[in-house]
Amino acid sequence: MKPSQSVIAFRDESKTRTATRIEVNRMLKTPEPAVYPSSKITDLFEKHAKDNSIAVIHCGCRELEDMAGNQCRFDFPTETCILMGNFAKYMVDYGVGRYITKDEALRIIETLRQKGAIHQIFHEEEDLSKSEFGFCSCCWDCCGILGSYNRGILPLNFKTFYLAQIADESLCDGCGT
Repeated sequence: MKPSQSVIAFRDESKTRTATRIEVNRMLKTPEPAVYPSSKITDLFEKHAKDNSIAVIHCGCRELEDMAGNQCRFDFPTETCILMGNFAKYMVDYGVGRYITKDEALRIIETLRQKGAIHQIFHEEEDLSKSEFGFCSCCWDCCGILGSYNRGILPLNFKTFYLAQIADESLCDGCGT
């Protein structure tokens, strides 16, 4: 399936850029980012498979980088962004995505994990109990968020999930290192 829209990167070098300041005059509360073990994704796929509400779309980040002429070092398939709930239905109804099964979603995730993808869940207020969200698998080169951080454009802090495994427990002295 080809994307139904195209994005073009355009920079008018003849104009000087000036910063725009928007005053909000109130504190904005941002949700604390959460880190989920991979079993949580499997649970979410299971939940949405019952409603046949899992869809896949092209990665817009990689499309944009490709159109800008930036070479990606990763060999990922083009369809990598997985959507669930009403978000999936919306994308399929507008011809941007296609429905997939839970098993297809798991295969996409595993293939991308083996190729070095970074997985992120996107949802309003980081609340996975709500019915719509997206699951992105991208790379350090193209990701709109992590790629921008990698290029020094965004000063971000990230949490990550890591489960330490001790190969030989008899060698562990419990120091916590």
